[in-house]
Amino acid sequence: MATGDILQTWIVLAREVDATNRRIRNGEPSPGTCHCDTASRLVNFHICGQCGKDSLCQDMDQHVYGYRACPSCISSSGKLPSAVERTIPESVTRAVYIEFKLSHLPRNQHTKDLISTAILSLKDQTTGHSGTSYVNAFSGKQEIPPAETCHCLMFSIDAVFPFGRDQQGNARVHVADNLCIIPIALNYCKHTSLPVFMNALGQFRREYEELEQRIKDGNGSALHQLAALQCDIVKKCRQYTDIRTKVPYRKDHRMRMKIHSKQLEYLKEEWVSGKLHPGSQQQFIRRWIRTSGKRITCGWSTSQRATITRIVCEIEEWTGIQLPKYDGCPYFAHEGARPENWSWVTTYILADERLQRMTTACNRKWPTIDNAMTIFLEMIFQNKMKLQGEYREFLGLPLVLDYHNPLCLVVAHKIHDRINENNNILIESRTSNFLKWEYPANVYPTLKRIVSGLHLPKTYANEDLILSRYDASLELGRVVDYEGDMDDEWEPEAVGVREDEAHDMEAWVPSDSDD
Repeated sequence: MATGDILQTWIVLAREVDATNRRIRNGEPSPGTCHCDTASRLVNFHICGQCGKDSLCQDMDQHVYGYRACPSCISSSGKLPSAVERTIPESVTRAVYIEFKLSHLPRNQHTKDLISTAILSLKDQTTGHSGTSYVNAFSGKQEIPPAETCHCLMFSIDAVFPFGRDQQGNARVHVADNLCIIPIALNYCKHTSLPVFMNALGQFRREYEELEQRIKDGNGSALHQLAALQCDIVKKCRQYTDIRTKVPYRKDHRMRMKIHSKQLEYLKEEWVSGKLHPGSQQQFIRRWIRTSGKRITCGWSTSQRATITRIVCEIEEWTGIQLPKYDGCPYFAHEGARPENWSWVTTYILADERLQRMTTACNRKWPTIDNAMTIFLEMIFQNKMKLQGEYREFLGLPLVLDYHNPLCLVVAHKIHDRINENNNILIESRTSNFLKWEYPANVYPTLKRIVSGLHLPKTYANEDLILSRYDASLELGRVVDYEGDMDDEWEPEAVGVREDEAHDMEAWVPSDSDD
């Protein structure tokens, strides 16, 4: 304003607005965010988002366009309920209605009671008079998301365990004692995994970051420690997956269960500890390809096998790393989770499955130029050390092939909403893929920060929990077999995401969630 030139004033203001928006997109709180407690609201002033005048904090309210404004700028049509009052009831109501629909049960007073109880329990978990900040239940830290639609820190409602129980003995996912508030990105990341996995993931990331720095500093022993760390997370995730698949994977199957309180308590011991009850003799079938209704023949022609072998030899020579081979077929995922029936026959089924998912669920109406052989070679190509700078796994996680495992390999987009003429395929874990969703790359540091900060309360995850002895009468008694419990009919798990919107999320459709 000192120049008296209105154009120059607008240019300066525009630059400041752009700089502020960049800071907000990078995860910094908006400079106008209110942090006042009850006492300071009586004395602190803020700038009105509408007229720009200083206004007493307690007199301000949220405008229909999202900013806080003074009384004179708030009309009856411009006032909105707080984020808590608006989002929690909508999300919980929608989730409970979906569950009753899946259970083929009519809505009644019982439905309303479930919803009201859940809403009250969640409102107690938020902070701030405007309901914009909250305590992340998976870290114990306060999060203040910027005023930006679909930001990765936006609060969401998570169903902590596979299900809880209502007063009538029905299995219910969204009941009061099974809900907490976490950032939406962590909700995507967790999906249907047990909370003990999220705790292990946070511990893995903290150790990984430390080892990564030591490797950069030339510490040779850090490489061996990193290998041991990855072996440990592979072993844990296999056990977590076994426990998780003792109950139905799909929500509609879970909603048809009757369960008594003692049985739920027994199951929760395994969910919280990530361990089976002492004395358990249960056998688990770990599927990684679908064989039901398929004629098991080798889809690779003689020339294709020769081409794959030749290219793999070139990759091995270039990287200096020899791949283990079984039945003559190169194996590329973590050795600690290698399928026993790895062969040329089964690898064709694997590559063909991933190709079909990419074609029908990921590319959809766009042409698919890949084939089963290029997909298989890409899996090998991206897992070699010299490529880790560009194709490094986002969270540093090892890859396995087991269905429903958080470390399951997925064929994903390297860059969402972009067509890379050279290569836009990224091979990564489903956990990393779900976490990144369709967020821009400038929020990736924030995503890694909230993962590193994962430290769940003992009620959700406690590997030191003392378990009761195995009791066959408290087991669910279902055959633990994936074949009849696949995730073909994929469904959104994160509350706060509309079902019709969720089916447009490429990070969650089968092509990118190949578990």
